[in-house]
Order: sequence, then C-alpha cells, then structure tokens
Amino acid sequence: MGLVVATSRTEPDPEVTKADLHCAALDTNVLAGRVMGFTDTDIVETTNGIGLTLKMTGKVYGPGESDSNEWTVVGEPSLNLVNTELPTHLTTCATLVNRLPDVIAALPGYLTPHMLLRLTYRP
Repeated sequence: MGLVVATSRTEPDPEVTKADLHCAALDTNVLAGRVMGFTDTDIVETTNGIGLTLKMTGKVYGPGESDSNEWTVVGEPSLNLVNTELPTHLTTCATLVNRLPDVIAALPGYLTPHMLLRLTYRP
C-alpha cells in the first residue's frame, strides 16, 4: 500500500477469567481471577494519515469459543468481516515445518528469530 510508518507501539494486557475454566490441553483448571491469556494491541500511525490498530488474543477458550479473525475497516465504505472457520492447526504446523531448513542452516549457538533468514513459504 506504500504506507510509511511514523510510530508504532504495543500494549499488552492480561486476559483474566471471571469463572473457573477447564483447560483441556493442560488438563487443569484456571481458577476465577487468574490470568488465562493475553491480548496484544499494536497501534501503528503512518505519515500517510492512516492508522492501524491490530489486536491478537491468545487464551484458554471458554465453552463455545474458538479461533477466529475479525477485521473492521473504518472509512468509505466501512466494513466488518468475520471468519470463524480457521485451520489454525495447519498454519501453525506450516510455519514450524517451513522454518526447519533455516534452523538447520543457521550458525551454532543461541539465535533469536530476527537473526535467521526471513521466513518464506516452501511448497
């Protein structure tokens, strides 16, 4: 889109459960009042006059909750799009598997992700 970032910041917030919640993946209960995840809000201002606010939540799901994406675009026209049919297990695995050649080719020792080659799609 040709946007130029002027400023960006991240605001992390804990997600706290209001009632006891069972986590099947860990086979444990998260007690009411305890942290069950997080929401990161990324706020980007551009020199083009366009602002972006992106939120990502990772948490223990309650009954009836599942992975979803929601996009709200404010402008002309304004849009609100929701996708609740996400194959997140496939995208998570694809990212990990596609990273393996980069990890194998990396220098020995502790490396942070930004020190590896840029993550790319490999068929």
